[in-house]
Amino acid sequence: MGRGEAGGMKNRSVSFFWDETHPVGPFRTGVCLHGHTMHSEECLAFLPQYLHRVPGISQIVTRYQSGSKPAIDFSRAYWTPPLYPAAALQLEQEQIARLGLRPLVSLTDHDNLEAGFALQMAADSDEAPVSVEWTAPYEESILHFGIHNLPPCDALVWMSAMARYTAAPDERLLVEILSELEKIPEVLIVLNHPFWLEEGVEEANHRRALDRLLGMHPVAARLRVERHTAMGGERGGSGAGAAAFASGDFGRRPPRVRAGRVH
Repeated sequence: MGRGEAGGMKNRSVSFFWDETHPVGPFRTGVCLHGHTMHSEECLAFLPQYLHRVPGISQIVTRYQSGSKPAIDFSRAYWTPPLYPAAALQLEQEQIARLGLRPLVSLTDHDNLEAGFALQMAADSDEAPVSVEWTAPYEESILHFGIHNLPPCDALVWMSAMARYTAAPDERLLVEILSELEKIPEVLIVLNHPFWLEEGVEEANHRRALDRLLGMHPVAARLRVERHTAMGGERGGSGAGAAAFASGDFGRRPPRVRAGRVH
């Protein structure tokens, strides 16, 4: 991301490694805001559409899916990435360090805080924030919010509130959760891969949900929207889907991000 006025990040631009002679430029820190570990439950609802393309397997899947109560509910099945938290953290840090930048990595498993808690005990707590990728049904779509750097002492309470919304979506509760999280100075909220469609979600419905979320709610309108860049990619199960360059040195204090500016 390019630097804006007064050395801040207010005016943003996306740079691609293959188009830039010196993509790192004056930046000193590389930020990864999307990575998964063995604690992340990745839904397998998409699997039948691919299995139906295989002769023989298609007939077997159809038999198990038929009837009013299918024998296999793929929406409840999941797989987990192979890396344990320390290995995933090291992988992401090394990728950024090879660019000559100081790594700042926030691992975000799907609806699970175990990686962050484990790293708080096993690694330097300042280098391992407690973060999560929150699955949030909204309208006729499903959104994913990256909730970064939760206060460890309150993280389980926040996770409980997010799980309550996911189980019984209520727009008022969503706005309340986002509003209260936004009041915590060290917390960063990111709308992950905003144009990626969950299995079974129609593109028109998804765009309508995005328009409503970003157009109607002041808090949502200030969300940082994740951009996939050349630093991304699903490698080793860590899944770094977003990255940004920060012009400052965060030191040992968590970065504070407000209104698109890194402090």
